[in-house]
Amino acid sequence: MASAGVLAVAMTAAETTAYAQNGGVDTITVTARKRQENLQTVPIAITAMTGDMLEQRGAENIDDAARFAPNVAIGFASNGSGGGSNSDIFIRGIGQTDFLITTDPGVGLYIDDVYYARSIGTILDFLDVERIEILRGPQGTLFGRNTIGGAISLVSKRPADSFGGEIKATAGRFSHYSVTGSVDLPLSDQLKTRHTIYFNTEHGYTDRINVGDRLGDDEVIAGRSLLEWTPTDNFDALLSFDISHKEGGSANTAALSYDPTQGLAPLWQGLVGDPMMITTPVIVNPGNPFNSSATGPNVDDHDIWGVGGTLTWDLDWVSLKSITAYRSMEAEFSRDGDNSPVQYIQTHNFVDQNQFSQELQLSGDAMGGSLNWLLGGYYFDENATDQNDVRLASGLFDALEALPGAGIYLGGAPGTTCADFGIDPTVVCAGGMGNPVNVGFDVDFDIYNDIDTKSIAFFTHNTMDITDRFSVSGGFRWSKDEKTYFLEHLRVNSGAPIIPATTVEDEWSAFLPKASVGFQATDRTFLYASASRGFKSGGFNGRPTTTAEVGSFAPEFVWAYETGVKTEFFDRRLVVNTSLFYYDYKDIQLNIVSADTTGNLVLIVENAGEARTIGVEAEFEARPNEYFSFDGGIGFLDAEYNELNPGATIALTNELARSPNWTANLGVNFEYPISNDWIANIRGDWSYRGDHFIDSANTPELYQEGVSLFNARLALVNDSGGWTVAVYGTNLTNELYLTGGVSAVSSFGHVEGVFGSPRRWGVSVKKSF
Repeated sequence: MASAGVLAVAMTAAETTAYAQNGGVDTITVTARKRQENLQTVPIAITAMTGDMLEQRGAENIDDAARFAPNVAIGFASNGSGGGSNSDIFIRGIGQTDFLITTDPGVGLYIDDVYYARSIGTILDFLDVERIEILRGPQGTLFGRNTIGGAISLVSKRPADSFGGEIKATAGRFSHYSVTGSVDLPLSDQLKTRHTIYFNTEHGYTDRINVGDRLGDDEVIAGRSLLEWTPTDNFDALLSFDISHKEGGSANTAALSYDPTQGLAPLWQGLVGDPMMITTPVIVNPGNPFNSSATGPNVDDHDIWGVGGTLTWDLDWVSLKSITAYRSMEAEFSRDGDNSPVQYIQTHNFVDQNQFSQELQLSGDAMGGSLNWLLGGYYFDENATDQNDVRLASGLFDALEALPGAGIYLGGAPGTTCADFGIDPTVVCAGGMGNPVNVGFDVDFDIYNDIDTKSIAFFTHNTMDITDRFSVSGGFRWSKDEKTYFLEHLRVNSGAPIIPATTVEDEWSAFLPKASVGFQATDRTFLYASASRGFKSGGFNGRPTTTAEVGSFAPEFVWAYETGVKTEFFDRRLVVNTSLFYYDYKDIQLNIVSADTTGNLVLIVENAGEARTIGVEAEFEARPNEYFSFDGGIGFLDAEYNELNPGATIALTNELARSPNWTANLGVNFEYPISNDWIANIRGDWSYRGDHFIDSANTPELYQEGVSLFNARLALVNDSGGWTVAVYGTNLTNELYLTGGVSAVSSFGHVEGVFGSPRRWGVSVKKSF
């Protein structure tokens, strides 16, 4: 799938450079701890890929890139949103499956050092990317709120000192056409600029056979400009502006199963009717999920823009850095979840979000350079609104009102019937004009949510070199979130309020310490161990169907313990990094869809309990000679609930969502000169995600068996002329696999899923100048 944009993994915006030593594996410099360090001496588990590496792997967005990092799982169209750009990101079993503005992500997303607060609109095509970096494990001390699982940061290419640029055109399957152009325009020795524009269009891969259009169509135009001003040797200002406009169709959603005996299904089918006349549970479209009978709303649009400024002032004894940003998003997305001609499960969201953030950092060295210290403060202010038009079991309320009397028995004392309705208070019967019981079956909702968030934080991180081989690091972050939630939810047909205009407030604070030790055992072996605490903010139930469900839920916390070894062999021709971790994960936030005893819809967010997670990761790069290189990784994850809070609706035996036991990837690259001017580059990639459930309820239909994906690319490169011509293919074996979904079995008898892209191929031509 494609959409445009910028987003990714976090170290923070600073230089990541790669260079080869003696024909070996490239050395990478990162700034995971807000200062430049060799990747091999940073006590954090990190996967870093440059823009060229992403292009060679056929990775167009963060979902693609995540397949090349162990214990990372990303899906889109989360929790039935219908938005193909809406992500749910998990690292080491920690994340968030919901897209609502009342719930925060569990993995922090950063664009050029700026935190992206919402999961909406975050699966975006890479635009002029310098690198993507994935930090696994809590990053609360330096990165702050909602990085309990880790952080992902995408960093743009900075302006160059001289004029130059590139233009790239791509054509591929599903009528995919894209053009990207970038140019460096230095205005003087002190003032440099870089400008990028991107256009993409493609067809979706699911046909709506009753309408004649498609799900997943996509058309995007996006741009980015950077201006860097360096008036003196010790001052630098980097200003940025980016914008993305997307028009498209809903995500490629398919109905997976329908059980007419569950929830409201039998009542709706009996009174309103189902043109398919399904009377027993069925698996829908078992052979071809890319044909849909849906006729409902089909839209996935957004307008996203942002401005930012990073100012760096270096003095003799201290460095001051300011990161200021404002971002705005308007998004509209929908889905016809039942995938049928009737209006049974349909949603249509209109989200408007704005955020301002300001970060200040003071850093320096002391004690003759043995102590590296950093102090910082952070302020964040966000407003977001969501108008959600929900149409569920449409027609049921009108059908009940049209009945001659209260004749549908829903419950009561033993031996009672509807003849006792109005006489025996235990008897509940639906039907008949003006019967108040009917109102509960009006599940066509107009939902309005508005949330204001203010967050402040103070943090410090310090590293002391005890010897030239042994160092100790420590720091903490204190963070406080204040949230105000306004909601007004109405029933469309009866006009009755679900929740009248209501305001709820809550606040949470957290102290997040981190400590680590590093030991350079040899010139080529680095050992480390760390302990850190992570935090994901509390929030509010954004889908209450009764006043009793209005309220807040508590934050999540994790204590993470990790040890690792980073090694180099054979003059850096082989690099192997490994890590072992243990998590104590508490107050896990879960979204639950269920029904009450009368069949009415119940939607809640609960702090379900605690989990224990153990895992191992290994990554390697090898360059045995000048022609061949290999890279890969493997992750093992054992995550299980070990305690449930009172009233939790899951079982201890449930598996955590998006937490496969095994993830793995392997890449082979062959590069050979075929003439004085041309080099042939052939690359093949395999990635694997093991068996896992998409949802926390462990719905059988949302169980994805282990799946392998194979990509390949053949490129001809002319460095002297600046030409690259490539043919590529992704998902070459045309695997059918789920990337998202939601279950409403107990309330509507329905399960829907979102499938990943089938086989794709294409050709690209790039000219550098």
